[in-house]
Amino acid sequence: MAKGSRPRTPRKGKLGVHSEGGKKKRYMSRKELEEQVFGTNLRHYSPVVGFNDRLTRPIAPVLQTAGRGTVHQRKMERLRGEIKKRDEVVPFRARQLNRGLLEHTMGVAHVAPKDLTVPETPNITRVVRSEAKPDTPEYQFQARPLYVMDTPEVQRSDAPLTVPHPFELETDNRGESARERKRIMQQERERLAEKQARFVARPMVVGQSILPEVETRPPTKEEPFQLESVDRHYAKLDTFRGHVAEEEAQAEKARHFHARPVSAAVAAPFVPAKSGKKTTHTADVRLATEVRSQERQSYDEKRRQREQREREAAEQEQARQAALEEERLAQARKALEFKAKPAPKARAPAPIEKSHKKTTKAYTPRVARRSKMAKHKASP
Repeated sequence: MAKGSRPRTPRKGKLGVHSEGGKKKRYMSRKELEEQVFGTNLRHYSPVVGFNDRLTRPIAPVLQTAGRGTVHQRKMERLRGEIKKRDEVVPFRARQLNRGLLEHTMGVAHVAPKDLTVPETPNITRVVRSEAKPDTPEYQFQARPLYVMDTPEVQRSDAPLTVPHPFELETDNRGESARERKRIMQQERERLAEKQARFVARPMVVGQSILPEVETRPPTKEEPFQLESVDRHYAKLDTFRGHVAEEEAQAEKARHFHARPVSAAVAAPFVPAKSGKKTTHTADVRLATEVRSQERQSYDEKRRQREQREREAAEQEQARQAALEEERLAQARKALEFKAKPAPKARAPAPIEKSHKKTTKAYTPRVARRSKMAKHKASP
């Protein structure tokens, strides 16, 4: 036996025939399953109470074509809308011409000068008014009265006297340090400003230097010019004067009376004559209303036939469901009826024949543990 290995326990050997107590799995028939379900749920298969046999009545659809008008009605509605829009339009009316433009020499209306606007002192109420504050009495400090004792208290001579030490608040030093920083920054700014303002000449070039020749140029002379706005002003003024002259000429021409010629006296008199055009004959016209009426009739007929088929199919389905329900109810009631089991019939027992199979013999399994123990015993 190897060192460190655990001893093995021999297991029970398997015989040649292995069975589960000779029991076979039993399967239930459809009838037994229905009896089991009907017996556990009797309420579901009880007679139907309050069953109302009604058919669903289809509702005729509301088509969008029913609300449409004829072609003539749509044309009349469109014409009425156009007439209404035309009546709502405000007629154009030109403004009257200012006679001052025609009568003035330059054609510019006279504008009367207006007086200058003199500002008045605003009556502003100050937010803080010292005179509106009531006189407050001066604050008077009142010290607390000393505690009067019947017997004076003797001061201890051995206790040390309290010596006050001077101290400084942090807020006092904070303000002083801020002022010191401001003073230093102001001195630095003044020093930089003085340094920038002080002129420092560049050092003189030592040695021979070549100076560039300065080119003498003539002085700049001012040339006369004229602004484009002045030209536009005179051009606009000339155009305006031309319009004024044209309007004056038209007004002068309108003052003279000119009678209109009589057309009846000049033109030839009207003589009626027979027309050579052929008479208009109306052709066969098929109105759109007639076409729609025929289409509507065919559609209504198809819809009626379809509804009739659906109604018959619904009635057949309802009859089939009712028959199926009656059949199920009859089966359930039949299953609930009590029936005694029939008495067993006395019959001869089935003959028992001898099997041709050999008898099963059990044998001891060969386990490695037993072989090792036998070897151990056999060894001296």
